Amino acid sequence: MPFMQFYTTLPAHRVPQDFQRKTVEVLSRVLANKPLERITVHLLTDQNIYTGSDPDRKVGNAYAVLRSIGCVSADENRRTIDAMARHVHQELGIDQTQFRLFFIDLDPNLAAFNGKIATDHGL
Repeated sequence: MPFMQFYTTLPAHRVPQDFQRKTVEVLSRVLANKPLERITVHLLTDQNIYTGSDPDRKVGNAYAVLRSIGCVSADENRRTIDAMARHVHQELGIDQTQFRLFFIDLDPNLAAFNGKIATDHGL
């Protein structure tokens, strides 16, 4: 049950209405055995983010935190950042130098859905 929190400096009106749906589709393709219905994307726009790579804040930037049970090996992470960086550039116009992605391997005892912890669902 991957959960992505996506933060961007872009205002909400500059983010396409279908960005979250398309992001779920990208994640479903690159994360092994993760069906669409189990993926959640929480989008936060208008964020006050400062990065040393853009000290004058002249370009849009974003970062995301992806929590997932499994699917966080080095090879999987390489595929995911490659796909997400391309997706973010295509959909939001944010250059890959201004996008960061953090991976968190989530313990199945610390996530729940449908009234049970993930371990009880066999995850």
